[in-house]
Amino acid sequence: MRIKEEVRKWLMSLSAPKQKETPRLLSIKELYTPLGDRESSRENKSIRKIPKQVFQTWKSEYIDEKHYLNLKSYQEENLDYQFFFFDDKDMDEYMVRAWGHHPISSVFKRTRVGAAKADIWRYCLLYDLGGVYLDIDASFKVPLSELSKETNSEIVAFEANRIATDRARYGKQIDQSVLPFEEYTEILNKLTERSFPHPEHVVLQWALFFAPRHPILASVIEAISQNAPALEGKVIRDMHKAVCNFTGPIAYSKAVWQYALNQKVECRGIDFDGLGIPKHVPKKGVYKSDKRHYTKLSGEILLEPDLAQ
Repeated sequence: MRIKEEVRKWLMSLSAPKQKETPRLLSIKELYTPLGDRESSRENKSIRKIPKQVFQTWKSEYIDEKHYLNLKSYQEENLDYQFFFFDDKDMDEYMVRAWGHHPISSVFKRTRVGAAKADIWRYCLLYDLGGVYLDIDASFKVPLSELSKETNSEIVAFEANRIATDRARYGKQIDQSVLPFEEYTEILNKLTERSFPHPEHVVLQWALFFAPRHPILASVIEAISQNAPALEGKVIRDMHKAVCNFTGPIAYSKAVWQYALNQKVECRGIDFDGLGIPKHVPKKGVYKSDKRHYTKLSGEILLEPDLAQ
């Protein structure tokens, strides 16, 4: 009888639904150099090269084990760089401390979407300190020192995504209050004349390389501040498009293009000539578990009204 009972329990266990394993969470702050009170580079006029420091962010310090090991491995491949990590609280504190005097601080505080806040923070931080911004789930096939040379003050590269050159499709990609079709067409023609590479492609911003106080970063920060009033309290139907245009790749691309009309820009090709890996961690697990990811949002506000005005 005892054997039959054991067999029955075993058969029941086979038919029972399996419980999903909860991913093991690890703190990644131990992998990074402590933030401390990093001194701003704004007053140091002599800095014209990209400092060997990498900044990354995620909403908290805890992440799944596979992602943790990827981050650790990549840091070990770049021992000549310092790596710094900011969670949401760190970002908030930095923006108040370093940018509280600037209108962008208010825009950052009133932005409801985490991806847009991270965009603003990365521009401000690199303008202030210089260095490399790298998405938490991105890496390169080569050490960073092979991408960034001593003489570089910026490095830009491009997404595989192309911007439509006909008005109808262009309007589906680009908010024309940010970049009218006629303006983009004029920029495209001028960049082509100047032999600027890939002018029809979006400039990627999952990896940024800049010396402190770079004019491209100053331009995108100013543009975000100027475009903010049009979005205050507005219900957004397509949040992905709105973020891309307001703070993301489209806003950044416009700043790069305008700079490139008058200045030489150090460029790499699509995904850094194939050396970049924009997404090297599987979507399963903690990193992509957020059901309210901004690409899925609709009918919500991106930017709260400025009650101080």
